[in-house]
Amino acid sequence: MILVVIAIALDGRDPALVAFEDAAQGVLGPEATVQIATTESDPADAEVVAQATNAFGIVELTLSADRARARLHCYLPSQKRWVDREIVFGSDGAPAVSEVRERGRLLGFAAATMFMGDGNEPQTEAPPPRAPPTRAAKSVAPPENGHASSASTQDASFEFAGTVSTGIGGPASGLGVTAGLRWDVGGCVAARGFVAGRAGSISEAQSTTRTLLGGGGLSVRLSPAKSRLLLGARADVILSYFEAIHFSQDDVEPDRRARLLPGADLLAEAGFRLSSAVSLHAGAGVEAAFGTTSVYTHGQRVALVPAFRGVGELGLRVFF
Repeated sequence: MILVVIAIALDGRDPALVAFEDAAQGVLGPEATVQIATTESDPADAEVVAQATNAFGIVELTLSADRARARLHCYLPSQKRWVDREIVFGSDGAPAVSEVRERGRLLGFAAATMFMGDGNEPQTEAPPPRAPPTRAAKSVAPPENGHASSASTQDASFEFAGTVSTGIGGPASGLGVTAGLRWDVGGCVAARGFVAGRAGSISEAQSTTRTLLGGGGLSVRLSPAKSRLLLGARADVILSYFEAIHFSQDDVEPDRRARLLPGADLLAEAGFRLSSAVSLHAGAGVEAAFGTTSVYTHGQRVALVPAFRGVGELGLRVFF
């Protein structure tokens, strides 16, 4: 008893394919043999049947590019006909490896149960195992046009925003811009890198200030992937360059003082999709420098730049 499985455009070491084979073998038992073959394109049905004359069943497995949809094209020798089953997985981002294996196991179970019965009689009543609760799977009929549709995958985004800051317990106001890049690392989590610049003033010291920041961190999406309303949170590790510039009537040249400080931030985020590729986004939270900065003029301390400041931003995100 041989079940021939033809995996289209899949690597033989793909975790989903390995789990498929194990699940199908477990259903069919030790008397059956599951043979896996891979091919780059969909072969003609007549050609497949002619080359697998000793098989009690043939399965062609196709996965969509985002792995959210699978098609089982099965040949039933006892009835001399092909049967299609299509399975769609709920998706909120790129699946983890464990999720890929679970989906492969489900597909192997679903394919093997079609050939469980007396002789070669198919049995299609056995339901597939329950999918993981966070991404339920369901069987659906293929689209009327005969082509499987797949949701567009957008696993990276560029953001540009205006930013404002205000000191918590001291002068640290500023206005500026920030630009960043995000890319999905799995599920609802994305990595993020950014640069920013702000200009401000310290009236007590009659000084202007410039702050340059760069860093990276992680963001978490708290709303469904396809929702127009976007909610989330992010945390970053920061390295900031702070410069104060003072000029008074008795100075020949402006007096400049600067320092580097590490820090971190934590922001809540909200946004609204204007289209599938662009969203308006805003953020608000707290930024912390790992240290305070004293400002002196003519040998006297006139201001203390605090370690904590409130920050906000408003801008656009472009998904690609």
